[in-house]
Amino acid sequence: VVGQVSYVGADFVSVLGQTVFVDRGVHAGIRDGSTVAVYGSIDVDTGGIVGASLMDAASAGFAPGASYLTGFVDSVDYSKGMAMVSGMAVDYNALLSSGSAPNVGDMVSVTGRDYAGLGVLIADPQLRLEIN
Repeated sequence: VVGQVSYVGADFVSVLGQTVFVDRGVHAGIRDGSTVAVYGSIDVDTGGIVGASLMDAASAGFAPGASYLTGFVDSVDYSKGMAMVSGMAVDYNALLSSGSAPNVGDMVSVTGRDYAGLGVLIADPQLRLEIN
């Protein structure tokens, strides 16, 4: 996942609605609003990202303002062009012209923009929705 940090706890941070479990000290210097790239594995029991390492998104080669999320589709509202991906709302309306619509249970990777305060990742048609 790549996006803004919305919460920093003692042993976890929240990025794009994802709980990222980290060892104490791994997230030193990370603050709310920082944009980070997270590398780790999804724990099937908790849905959180475990064994994670964090780094500044720009240092990892991501464009400013871009967000990236990989996860499982929890639900889809086809009438609104919205999907819940690992608990994060994703607006995929801009991708419908290319025929990209996820289904519940799909593992997807979506790149777009996370507009602070909206609580939704807006898929970017110049980027992609990849259904694995």
